[in-house]
Amino acid sequence: MADQTYLQHAQPSTFGHYLLSFAFPVLRAGGRLSEALAWTDASPGGAGCVNGTRLRTDRGHVAALLGFRSVAEHTRDAMWQIDGLFDMVSAAAGLVVTQSKLAEDLEIWASQEFDYVTLADGYSRASVLMPQKRNPYALSIIRGAAGTLIGRLTGLLAVAKTPSARSDNLIFAYGEVPRALDLALRATRLTTGVVRTLEVNSGRMRAALEAGFSQATDLAEHIMQACGIDYRTAYRVVGHAVRQASAAGLRGADIDGALLDAAAAEITGRPLGLAGRDLSMVLDPWQIVVSRTTLGGAAPGEVTRMAGDAAAQASELAGEARRWRDSYQAAEDALVATARRTAAAAPGDLAAGGAGRFPAERRTR
Repeated sequence: MADQTYLQHAQPSTFGHYLLSFAFPVLRAGGRLSEALAWTDASPGGAGCVNGTRLRTDRGHVAALLGFRSVAEHTRDAMWQIDGLFDMVSAAAGLVVTQSKLAEDLEIWASQEFDYVTLADGYSRASVLMPQKRNPYALSIIRGAAGTLIGRLTGLLAVAKTPSARSDNLIFAYGEVPRALDLALRATRLTTGVVRTLEVNSGRMRAALEAGFSQATDLAEHIMQACGIDYRTAYRVVGHAVRQASAAGLRGADIDGALLDAAAAEITGRPLGLAGRDLSMVLDPWQIVVSRTTLGGAAPGEVTRMAGDAAAQASELAGEARRWRDSYQAAEDALVATARRTAAAAPGDLAAGGAGRFPAERRTR
């Protein structure tokens, strides 16, 4: 396919290479969410209001009982700061904004004017009024979710600009943060369904590619190297040749040495000696794609490698999330079990300190 910038043909690429450009920012958003979780997973227990307490000096023990992975060190910071919650909502918003970009592209490409992709019936439906149209409503939901999350992040930041040690921040954060995360989760599940069921009209993509002039950049690079001229001059020559070919109803693959020499004569005052040269390899979009073997390029082998790496990173993030979820559940179960044992103790034992029933370590809890 011809990759696009500003809805115009850019350079020959593949749909796989295009899709991977969304995988990496999604992975980065996952990493930011993981970092935000680590910030939140620091115990404020024993912080008091601003300066701690004499009644509970071992804050680490409280954190362990409650299943926290660390302790929020500074007591005033532990009680009042919510900057990590900004990070959490920001990461959620960024995650869905990335999906919104994809949704915008797919909405354009699913139109009859492009016909690059077709959404499954479960993610689009016929227009209520116009029988010739299929509207991609799922994509509208994704785009709307991104806008909503931007608003929630902005609102949270606005509420939090109070002086320090105010409860305004937390009162609203307790609602906005879980709502933002829930919306991001639901939007991501919707995007997942759209992508998994997407039908890619590869024939249409290839036909549009071959009808255009996406080879122009490679042709300019070839002329620069073969003719020993600077790139800017080669750029101007190829640009003039493209305009001439387009006016004549030709395609990029139809440009030949004679046309380039004529363009060079008009731009520089002399031909480049390209007449009669075989330019077919330079003008073949597939050959251009397979030549992109540099790190991150569109060559099939490189795309396959990146897809594998992205899948491995996603699996690692998911595994980390599962491990922490299981850890929290285990800590909760242990805490509830301790509470039940304490509640089940005889009143006399509790009044006496329970010396005969609980080990010394447990009594200090």
